[in-house]
Amino acid sequence: MADLLQVRDAPPSHGSQSRLNLVGVVTGGAAQLALVWLTARLLSPQEAGTVFTATSVFLLVVTASPTALVWYLGRQRDVDADGVRSAARLGIVPVVVLTAAVCVLALPVALGVGPVAAAAPRSALGVAAVLLVLTLPAAVVLEPLLSLSRGVHDMRPTVVLDRAGRPVLQVALTVLAALSPSVGTVLAAWCLPYLLCAGLAYLATPALRPPSGPRPALTAGSPGRGRSEAQDPVSPARFRRYLASRAGTSMVQVAFARLDVVIVAALTGPREAAVYTVATRFVVLAQMVQQALATAAEPLLARAGHATRATTAEESVGELYRAATRWSVLLLWPVLCLLAVAPGSWLALFGGAYADAGQVVRVLAAAMALAVAVGPVETVLAMHGRAGVLVWTNLGALGVMVALDLALVPAHGASGAALGWAAAIVCKNLAGLWLVVRLTGDGPVE
Repeated sequence: MADLLQVRDAPPSHGSQSRLNLVGVVTGGAAQLALVWLTARLLSPQEAGTVFTATSVFLLVVTASPTALVWYLGRQRDVDADGVRSAARLGIVPVVVLTAAVCVLALPVALGVGPVAAAAPRSALGVAAVLLVLTLPAAVVLEPLLSLSRGVHDMRPTVVLDRAGRPVLQVALTVLAALSPSVGTVLAAWCLPYLLCAGLAYLATPALRPPSGPRPALTAGSPGRGRSEAQDPVSPARFRRYLASRAGTSMVQVAFARLDVVIVAALTGPREAAVYTVATRFVVLAQMVQQALATAAEPLLARAGHATRATTAEESVGELYRAATRWSVLLLWPVLCLLAVAPGSWLALFGGAYADAGQVVRVLAAAMALAVAVGPVETVLAMHGRAGVLVWTNLGALGVMVALDLALVPAHGASGAALGWAAAIVCKNLAGLWLVVRLTGDGPVE
């Protein structure tokens, strides 16, 4: 009976988790697409642009919550409940304190002036701003809570609560918001699932609660590995440096997908921001598939990067990197090629108000095809503990995007922003590829 319970409680295998993660990403991606479609259909382009801009600002703040805990736990051969609680204190408490400070500063501003896009009614903007600020703590703590489970090779909470569950719930509540569509009701439908999922993420991590009795170890290593193998305890100071690096990298990465929406809204108005958001959401879906494959491999890459030599082909950095790249190409290149040839097939989903953004789709489809071929270079570097380098490469690419946006958006609108984002995608992926080849000697192909 004890053996049966041990098998039942053990985390799923790497292969099953990859499949589970992919299902979650497909479900969540479809839900996010439905959410953009509903927003574009329920609201005018002006109002939809206000929603997209407000949520973009929100997500720029939320991504200060990084996945450093996966790296921390993934380097340990065995992690018990005390180890998980120790990791939570190191990785979550600073995030909570920082978020509380941000909320204290932001709430009076939200009550007074609301977010950007002043063309919308002041009352709607005020409601939107207050909802976003009050939801911020739950949204920020969600990712670190889920990374505790991923660090011990359990993807299930991440898939159920974040990859799939939260977007699906947002869609369901937005359908209810259709009874009285407005900026405030649509944003409420977008915000509320964060509160529920953060609470469930805490409940899904029993190790965070005081133990009521003897608790079995949560094994971060593969079956058959025990405490006899060398541990690599990470000092709190080193972990905090890594945490800060990952936070900076995460914020820059989301800035690639969201900051340009804010820039377009500021320079040309919410309507053009809505056109740009609708036309470019396929990029976010493609990046979600890439990240799903990379996320499932994170703990194995962390161990392979730490090991003095790979003991099996499955634990080779190069094999893991190339496998994730192959799957990304197989899943995404057919779709990207279709979008590059026939962008109207995508834009027709959202109505005639968005039909003239074909050039935006073509430019970004080509850039994403290159990014997919390069593979998850940033994940490989991060799991090698080189997050600090990623901050600089991402900042450089972000600088390219912002400079091109400021130069091109006033005259070319959404098309100018697409050129800026495409240039940033190319720069950061080629820089990451060069670093991976230099560090590991491995590339996306053998």
